[in-house]
Amino acid sequence: MPSTDGMPRPDDLARAPLWELYVNVQLVQASLARLPVHLLALGVEIDRLEVVLRFQLSELADTDLEDIEEIQQDLDELTGFLLEIDRVVEVQTERDISGPANIWWVYLDRGSDAEVGTEDNAP
Repeated sequence: MPSTDGMPRPDDLARAPLWELYVNVQLVQASLARLPVHLLALGVEIDRLEVVLRFQLSELADTDLEDIEEIQQDLDELTGFLLEIDRVVEVQTERDISGPANIWWVYLDRGSDAEVGTEDNAP
């Protein structure tokens, strides 16, 4: 069924040749200026209208949880309330993106191993 509101949909691929890319862009928009302080990685699993947000944090403070809830709410609004959005919050010492290949990682904490200009990784 074609979309009448102009929004891309997984069942109207003429409007969104890459539904997953559309959802990713909306997730990035939803997370602008509100990434949780302790965030190590943010990813999303997409199965048509079912989405699972994956948050990896070094610790979980109340402000982190508030940011996570706002990101989820904003993603819901930005996608026209079409999605069934769940979330997984993991607390760990460092990010781990070795999980399933169907996770689109939209944010990775660079951490100390990616600092530019250090002796260990200087050009």
